[in-house]
Amino acid sequence: MASRGVSAYRRLFRARQQLFRGDALALVKSRQELRNEFIKNKFVTNPEELNELFVGVDEVEDMMLHGIMQGKVNEQTNTVEVKIKPEHTVAMDAEEARNEREKDTCASTDEKVSDGAVLVEVTRSTG
Repeated sequence: MASRGVSAYRRLFRARQQLFRGDALALVKSRQELRNEFIKNKFVTNPEELNELFVGVDEVEDMMLHGIMQGKVNEQTNTVEVKIKPEHTVAMDAEEARNEREKDTCASTDEKVSDGAVLVEVTRSTG
């Protein structure tokens, strides 16, 4: 079980590196939180509890790799730029993915921005 725990830790460690690439603060905080969670469960020996923890690792890894996108504020255009990569829409067909993106957009690109509100612009990733 120890090797399975190390493998789970490494998978989450790599997933957080991919998710937070370029964001030093998020990388530091996520490393600390990941380490704390594994240390907290260091002495779990019950096979059922261990299995639940490993299922949780699988779910967290999937969420980190496929369910979370980062955006950057573009100060010049007052928009948040989010690159939607293919892995973020794998489970959805094209129509469903487009509907999800529209639902998550707080303003369309045709709307005027007032009172310093940030406009969210959906862009497509090329890779």
